[in-house]
Amino acid sequence: MVVDDEADTLEFMTFALQQYGAIPIAAASVGEALKELNRSKPELLISDISMPEQDGYSLIRQVRELNANNGKALPAIALTAYTRQEDHKRFYQKDFRPI
Repeated sequence: MVVDDEADTLEFMTFALQQYGAIPIAAASVGEALKELNRSKPELLISDISMPEQDGYSLIRQVRELNANNGKALPAIALTAYTRQEDHKRFYQKDFRPI
């Protein structure tokens, strides 16, 4: 699953994954991604962290909560076009540490 609010980035990531044989599910927002997660079971989550309304941190936190309930961890990759020290620190907090 690829989640990004920028249409061009979402289209590129989907295309790139298809070129490597993946069958990506695209979502343009956290809400779309959560709805899709209820319908399908992706093997990987790639999410932008800088999105309006709910950000990628919120999505990953909610996915981790869902995973805790079903006992299966969904690997997640966080992407951003803007690297800030704050993002690096926040990512490695308890809810976002690598699994």
